[in-house]
Amino acid sequence: MDRLTIRVKKGKRKGECFLPGNKNAITKVEYIHDDGRWESEEYKGKAVDKLAEYEDLEEQGKLLKLPCAVGDTVHYADNEYYFTVLPVKVDEIAIMESNEILYKCLLFDGNGDVETQFDFDKDDFEKTVFLTKEAAEAALKEMSE
Repeated sequence: MDRLTIRVKKGKRKGECFLPGNKNAITKVEYIHDDGRWESEEYKGKAVDKLAEYEDLEEQGKLLKLPCAVGDTVHYADNEYYFTVLPVKVDEIAIMESNEILYKCLLFDGNGDVETQFDFDKDDFEKTVFLTKEAAEAALKEMSE
């Protein structure tokens, strides 16, 4: 992982963070306006601190990057039972005791009632579960050849 921030590890500024290339400006962020003017804004480094916090979490293995969120519709290329692409709604994302992430998805019938539930893990994404219908259709076609 390439960090965008550097966290001070010792001295009176320990724990503070800054953007590389501007070590003296821990609390200064420069930005450019739409009209091309450069400006420096003094502030307590909230944006840099937040970015550093996320980078710290990522280094510690505590930051999850999920392919979808609860409520999203994903597309299941089912080549076992329905033999079609099924739009399923992500109903729950659970972290199992084994640290595996489980995506519980629901298929609804024409009346809006739950027809069945499918459980997927991260390895199913981009193999049988896709974020777009087109990708799922292409995968299903490839599976049937």
